Amino acid sequence: MTSGICSRCCCWWARSGINFDAAWPSDVVQEPLAGSYAQLARYLEAKANLFDPDGEAQDDAALIRTAMANSQLVAQLNFTKSPLQSRLRGDRGSRSTRCSLHYC
Repeated sequence: MTSGICSRCCCWWARSGINFDAAWPSDVVQEPLAGSYAQLARYLEAKANLFDPDGEAQDDAALIRTAMANSQLVAQLNFTKSPLQSRLRGDRGSRSTRCSLHYC
């Protein structure tokens, strides 16, 4: 009797785990999105440092930091685009959404 309850419990646990992964497979998409927002914050901080009212002349180092942050942001956004597009392929997304992400 105990082994029957244990096997039913294990089957229930396995099915609930599969259902959870099927319903929320978002780690593949969430990690790059989180990285994009973090990189966007770094870029905006670097951009805000360009407009320092107490700063003297235009600082070339601040311009270089902003340009580097911009290029890192673009690279991160390109990295994020791939999981988003693969997530919306097939039956998962509407045709208009897939078309707008592919620039049709």
